[in-house]
Amino acid sequence: MEFLELVIDGVRFGEILQERDGGATVMSDLVSVLVPSWPDGFLERQVRRLLGKAPAELADGRLALYVCPECGDLGCGAVTVAVRRTGNEVVWTAPGWQTDYEPDVEDFEGLGPFRFERRQYDTLLTTLLRRD
Repeated sequence: MEFLELVIDGVRFGEILQERDGGATVMSDLVSVLVPSWPDGFLERQVRRLLGKAPAELADGRLALYVCPECGDLGCGAVTVAVRRTGNEVVWTAPGWQTDYEPDVEDFEGLGPFRFERRQYDTLLTTLLRRD
């Protein structure tokens, strides 16, 4: 399956998560939410959420970054983050594992926050909305 990888400071976010778990293979069973081939506007909805232009799927406002590669359903579990947008930056905090049917988040302690220059972040994601 083709998906766009999330990269932070030149390192795939999946690798950062694997390092945190001592090489656990959970990330090999997930894809980023940036899957161009999924139907029904999936990619556009995910990008709009990351841009803060659409509501989060999860009741607590967190956003999914990695999901089940077969269905993208949050019920299968997802890597999520809390996203805070300020004047000049976007900050991903409190990465964790959660589902859409349990209120608890399994916090990935010691990971993050991840800070992005807001204009660069928004520009990069906006280009995905223009993909053919």
